[in-house]
Amino acid sequence: MATSIALRESLRSLPPTLGPISVVESNNLFVSYLYTGYVKFAKSNNWGNSWSTQNIAYVGSDGGYTSIDAVDANKIFVSYYDGRT
Repeated sequence: MATSIALRESLRSLPPTLGPISVVESNNLFVSYLYTGYVKFAKSNNWGNSWSTQNIAYVGSDGGYTSIDAVDANKIFVSYYDGRT
């Protein structure tokens, strides 16, 4: 229970439009989400104590959702809907 509370608190540092979360190797967290028109990816290798983020693609206001799957800490797949195409 304490772990889920700590994770919830650490996710508050990311935008409120979070999408799915994938966890591998017990301390590597990966999140995909839409924010200000961008599909974004965030990762943490310390159970959410700190995050690094990057833009994956610009979808403007036409993006609808993201999905993420992490096979391991080095192989992560992100898919997203782009309504412009």
